[in-house]
Amino acid sequence: MKTITKLIQITLLSMFFYSAGYARPPVIENRRWVLEKFRDPQTRKVLYPEEYHFLEFRNGQIEYTIDCNNCSRTYEFISKDSIDIYGPQVCTYKNCIEKDAMNITYSGTYKIWIEGSYLIIRTKAWDHIYK
Repeated sequence: MKTITKLIQITLLSMFFYSAGYARPPVIENRRWVLEKFRDPQTRKVLYPEEYHFLEFRNGQIEYTIDCNNCSRTYEFISKDSIDIYGPQVCTYKNCIEKDAMNITYSGTYKIWIEGSYLIIRTKAWDHIYK
């Protein structure tokens, strides 16, 4: 009887944390997201990047590009629509000939959600829209 009670408690606790949004959205992870555009959340103005930039969420690490270098940091979903990206930024140190007009790096807490086939990360100034 104690085993069944314990199993019920664990199941209910798991359901609470999942419904509260603390589980990682599996649709975001293990996929390469390519930056398609930036959108101003107030004016809806859209800018398109000239350079290639990607994000990948795998095993608690977010991988992304800066210029011709690949970088990574630790991330954790802190709610259904919030992500915390923290820790030291670890990058390759290639001597990139061409420098990107915008260096996109993440450090801190951001709103993140899926809208159709897009992944959107809201920063202080722009929504970064990945496909």
